[in-house]
Amino acid sequence: MQFVVTEIQHEKYKHRVGADILRYLINEAKTKADEILTQSNDNWKCKPPCGFQKNARRFYCKTCVEEDCDLPVDCAIHDIDISELDKVDLECTVNYNLPEDKSVTWQFGRNIRSTDLSNFKIIHIGEDTSLLIKPIRSYHRGTYTCQISDDEDVLIRKYFYLNVSRNEYGADTYLEDVFYVVLNTNVTHEEQPPGFKVHSLSDLISLKKSLGLTTRIFLTLGVALLFMLLTLLIGAGYLYATDVE
Repeated sequence: MQFVVTEIQHEKYKHRVGADILRYLINEAKTKADEILTQSNDNWKCKPPCGFQKNARRFYCKTCVEEDCDLPVDCAIHDIDISELDKVDLECTVNYNLPEDKSVTWQFGRNIRSTDLSNFKIIHIGEDTSLLIKPIRSYHRGTYTCQISDDEDVLIRKYFYLNVSRNEYGADTYLEDVFYVVLNTNVTHEEQPPGFKVHSLSDLISLKKSLGLTTRIFLTLGVALLFMLLTLLIGAGYLYATDVE
């Protein structure tokens, strides 16, 4: 049996196809709009625990007022336990978008666990969001903070407290620092490690209790050899002065 479509049936069928296409396009547009709205809502959500998140700022038409996230700019201190001679990479990262023209300031507060910036010193300003410290020494103990800001506002401050524990090589590394300063006499105070101080001979002798057995043996032999050499020089000088032809 042959199916014949009359002109009237064709017009009716054509309108039905057009309605289906229109319905399909409307559904596609709604789906795309929902995806965009979902992404926008995700960007507008405040992401804890801290930070001034400008991309989450909302404007309410009824009150004509902008509202920001009710989150602090300063983050809580992150404690890091680490040993001497190890390394650490401090990451100043966030879980939301930051402006491209941001500036990152790293500061350090030696031997303190605090968020009071009056006790900190600036160690670097730039765009670096990571700070690598290696090898770790005892004078690296303290709080590090990274501050991210744009041209107008401080966006976030993160704090890292390094609790540095001394290992059995701690005294040796201390003497290494002393010799570094002695050999490089042109090193200025600013180039020395933070809080570093060149100690007197009596201070070094008082350090004997903290030295390892091997270090004490070599230190004793060194002092003995020094006195032997001094005795030989005095004896040679005396013989030369009293030499009679």
